[in-house]
Amino acid sequence: MDRWPDNRAWFLLLPALCLLALVGGLPLLAVVNYGLHDIFTLDQLHWVGLQWFEDILHSDRFWASLGRSLLFSALALGVQIPLGILVAKLLLSLGRRAVWGLVLCALPLVVPWNMIPMLWLGMIQPQTGLFGFVAAWGFDGFVAQIP
Repeated sequence: MDRWPDNRAWFLLLPALCLLALVGGLPLLAVVNYGLHDIFTLDQLHWVGLQWFEDILHSDRFWASLGRSLLFSALALGVQIPLGILVAKLLLSLGRRAVWGLVLCALPLVVPWNMIPMLWLGMIQPQTGLFGFVAAWGFDGFVAQIP
């Protein structure tokens, strides 16, 4: 009996690769197109080619900004990497209690970052939020409202 070659599993990736090319490739091509044109409105499209990229590469502000970004990255990684290693060693020394340490470390990842400001905005609303209600009535007025 003739069998498929062992690499037939790669064919199962074709739908995912096509979707990735569609979702990732088309926006990338649009960004490259926008980088080569000066677009005031969708009706006014002017070709500038690589001129803007040349201007940026010859700009002192760009190189200063790049230097600040690299310095910030080096400082942030210089703190985060040793801190991560320290937390990992601490968790290893906890034995079976390390599970609770992992839960505490991963707890902030449960809440999406865009929800935190929304929660605060909800809490300070004068009509519906707890802090807004306290601020509007004053703390004594709020305590008087509690049954």
